[in-house]
Amino acid sequence: PQPTRNSIAHTPPTHSLTFRPLYTQMMRYHVIKFLTAMSGSTKPITEADVLKWANEKVAAQSGLAPVLKMTDASLASGVYVLTLIKAVAPRAVDLAQVTPGTTAEEKKLNARLAISCARRAGCMIFALWEDIVETKPKMLLVLFATLMQLDIKSKVSAEVGEQKKKKRMSVMAEGDEEGW
Repeated sequence: PQPTRNSIAHTPPTHSLTFRPLYTQMMRYHVIKFLTAMSGSTKPITEADVLKWANEKVAAQSGLAPVLKMTDASLASGVYVLTLIKAVAPRAVDLAQVTPGTTAEEKKLNARLAISCARRAGCMIFALWEDIVETKPKMLLVLFATLMQLDIKSKVSAEVGEQKKKKRMSVMAEGDEEGW
């Protein structure tokens, strides 16, 4: 039978609770598979690879301590996530809006800002601000991986733009030699 408005609204909570972990696993699989394809590697990208990339980006942007795993309590403040977004898309984050993230309210504000900034940067975001504050490792991995995807895309776009520029310059140089 077809689901009706009432049958969906009155679905027992156990059905909706079992859906999120499955959905999260599907997102994680898709993002990792996509990143592996974009990187040009035959070896699948792992959580350790994503963390290594994130730590390198954050270290280049600021003096924050590296994160050893996705359950690291320092991620709950939102500062690390915002710094990572700033490293990938500098125009997406206004650091004046970032709080120290010491109180529950500051963590919430930073997490909400991080989700907003990631969307502004062009990432497809599945995480909620609560996922950052509660340091849910699977959702943070998906968030970091989408930022990594954005970084790879921007590098590829820059390389393609540079190649087009070189090609135009060589065509113009040939035209000058022929007396144009």
